[in-house]
Amino acid sequence: MRQLVLKLGLLCLVVAAVLALLGPRIDAGRVDPFYRRFTSGPASSLIIGSSRAAQGLQPRVLAPALLGRGRYQGPMLNFAFTITNSPYGPAYLAQIKKKVAAHTRNGVFLLAVDPWVLSCDSTERQDQRLREDKSFMSKLHAAALNPNIEYILRFGDRPLYQLFAVPPLKNYDIYLHADGWLEMTVPLDSASVQERTSRGMRRYRSFVNHWQLSDVRMQALRQTITFLQQHGQVYLLRLPAGVGMKQMEQQHWPDFDSLMQRQAEAFRVPYLSYMALSAAYPTTDGNHLQSEAGRRLSRKIAADILKLNGAHMARQK
Repeated sequence: MRQLVLKLGLLCLVVAAVLALLGPRIDAGRVDPFYRRFTSGPASSLIIGSSRAAQGLQPRVLAPALLGRGRYQGPMLNFAFTITNSPYGPAYLAQIKKKVAAHTRNGVFLLAVDPWVLSCDSTERQDQRLREDKSFMSKLHAAALNPNIEYILRFGDRPLYQLFAVPPLKNYDIYLHADGWLEMTVPLDSASVQERTSRGMRRYRSFVNHWQLSDVRMQALRQTITFLQQHGQVYLLRLPAGVGMKQMEQQHWPDFDSLMQRQAEAFRVPYLSYMALSAAYPTTDGNHLQSEAGRRLSRKIAADILKLNGAHMARQK
């Protein structure tokens, strides 16, 4: 038994050494939809939320407008994941704390909120265990290593040899950019969009009656706001989605905007809801914005934030 343990330990060391040596050859953007966010250093401005924010908010558009002329500190990183991995909770907050540069005092933090990231399903309520406790969000120690060997060995879902494929493996429809934006390249003809939307809405309809807004997640959101306010300005955002998703959320959580507005007022932060504009921002699947729609929305959010800042400065004069 002792020899087996020693051999396994040696094998792990060899694998780790090979990964460290060949790390620069890894195409980090194609490892998976999450890995690259754990290879970059701490950031002074963050986008936080689920996959709706991961795909919909583009730092390449937001940063030039918000970080220019010394308005806010950079760099800006999209640090949003999925409703499974990054609902508001203790695990996500712990990773956010690791990712914010300690010296930051004038960052900008865009917190995307929707009912899904502030809810627990029936299993979570019954087991009293949050769903993200099973994921990398609660288990990953290293949040800023390149290559992040811990992530690759513990949470990677591709064979190791594929990480070093040259040229990169073909037929991928995702690419995680260095700034954290998750770009989806999928067919956008009406039939393809409708098929993905129908499939996605069936999935969410199977969820909706089992999910309820959670005091634990609301408390985590408040704790997240409190922490980030030490480092800069917080904005709560509700992003648009497809018409079907909008109707589902409105039917099941009709008071959500009012609840978020009360939270925003309690912490003296702006709340910007774009759900009423959903028809103007097409999605790939009824939930996630198409890349061009995300670019336009990011530009609008930046303009709205600058407008709010201008109005605030005018009141102070």
